[in-house]
Amino acid sequence: MSSAREYAAELVDRFGRGWNRFFFIPVDPLPTAVLRIAVGAIALYWQVTYTADLDRFLGADGLFPQALVERLSGGGFSRWTLFALFPDATGIWIAHGLAFVVLLAFLLGLKARVTAPLALYVVLSYIHRAPMVTGLHEHLLTFLLAYLCIAPCGAALSIDAYLVRRRSAETAGEQNGRSVAANIALRLIQIHLVVVYGMMGLAKLGIGSETWWLGEAVWWMAARPETRLVDLTPWLHAHTMLVNAWSHGIVLFELSFAILIWNRMARPLLLALSVPMYFGLALISGQALFCLLLVTAGIAFLPAAKLRDWLKSIDGAPANTQQPA
Repeated sequence: MSSAREYAAELVDRFGRGWNRFFFIPVDPLPTAVLRIAVGAIALYWQVTYTADLDRFLGADGLFPQALVERLSGGGFSRWTLFALFPDATGIWIAHGLAFVVLLAFLLGLKARVTAPLALYVVLSYIHRAPMVTGLHEHLLTFLLAYLCIAPCGAALSIDAYLVRRRSAETAGEQNGRSVAANIALRLIQIHLVVVYGMMGLAKLGIGSETWWLGEAVWWMAARPETRLVDLTPWLHAHTMLVNAWSHGIVLFELSFAILIWNRMARPLLLALSVPMYFGLALISGQALFCLLLVTAGIAFLPAAKLRDWLKSIDGAPANTQQPA
């Protein structure tokens, strides 16, 4: 009986130490800064794409009037948007301009602790205002922005960090710039991304996924002229074995990523393979932003030291990471 109690006590102790080591060890916030720039640039591009159709989508006489959207979605505080403050035709453009300023400030790392949650709110405003025109990429964009709200993502490669260095070259951040909040944010992104990969892989094996089982899914994506970015059908038609291998390879990669990304030896290979994998998938599916965000989210798995070396090689990283005040 005593041995069972000892085992239980050791199990709880080891689990607790592992949990704390996984989530609560201070880390270099540089990866969160790189993610801020990448995600901010994608969010800014995504927001700008609304410009040409802003009146047609969100205007009072547009395709998605506010009253209709509220009736369909149920409205409520959780669906409250920036556009509710500016309901008239001119106000829509004011809100659109304010959204651009917020996302640009977030991208540049200006008052990142404030602009990060504002950027999330801005993106959700468009999603809630016109949910009919959203796609797969909004799911990735919002969770990345949400977790970056936790991190000190303005601690490097930002206007905030530049201003801190100007005020005092000797200013020391939390434990020489390392941050528990950065670790929590990166771990949450990692876990969420693994779940996304796992669910994508499992969904391709479920009921109604015969094209994936048969190895034909790549062909059917490439054969849709309304969505594809490049017409590869003549080439794919002549290489049917490649179509089968590509289709099965996507499923194998997604399931492998969900499991093997935690292995330090497999991690660099999986992250490197994700680039050509989703570049090709973007070409045939047309889901360019979705594929780009999948690759971007993988930055959360990159070691900060390696990122710093890469950035220094192109003269892009500061010698010391400073926490903004």
